[in-house]
Amino acid sequence: MIPFIKDYFNASWVVAHQQSFVVRDGSGKSSPKGCEPVVWAHLDFAPIAGPMFAALVDQSEGVPTRPYSRLMIAQTWHALSPPPQDCPLAFCDGASVHDTDSVVVNYRFFNTTTKLSVMHFNPAQRWYYFPEMTADEFILFKGYDSEVCCNAKAAHAAFDNRRAYPNAKPRVSVEGRFLVYFA
Repeated sequence: MIPFIKDYFNASWVVAHQQSFVVRDGSGKSSPKGCEPVVWAHLDFAPIAGPMFAALVDQSEGVPTRPYSRLMIAQTWHALSPPPQDCPLAFCDGASVHDTDSVVVNYRFFNTTTKLSVMHFNPAQRWYYFPEMTADEFILFKGYDSEVCCNAKAAHAAFDNRRAYPNAKPRVSVEGRFLVYFA
């Protein structure tokens, strides 16, 4: 994924956060343990949290500190089980998210406390999901961007979709986070 992400964003360098790779098996369990699907709408990184998270990741991964002009945190989500999955990922169109739609909270995340934004309901928000994702597709989205004009506000949440698809298969998936730097 690192070469793909570096090329896709035309970045200077990319760092994979090894501890945030989450694999969910068909039994509903996750590795690392305790990383069950988050069913409340959220943005993983409040604006203040992106650079702090990146500094912690670089330190834990042994990446030397170097100057950069822009930082993005790219996230990937890949379903491995056949469609439809019981617990897919839903996204809110960032253009429909207003600044007043979220509140910043402290959140315990991979042995550290960070700040994320929890979404409030707003009927103007437009939500979408991919009910028929196959193993040859994946989602790449920005969890943070230091360039304010480019911050996508990718609010997302997992949800139980068995009402629409009673025979949905238990979700098997892998997700990851990558720090994307521009010199």
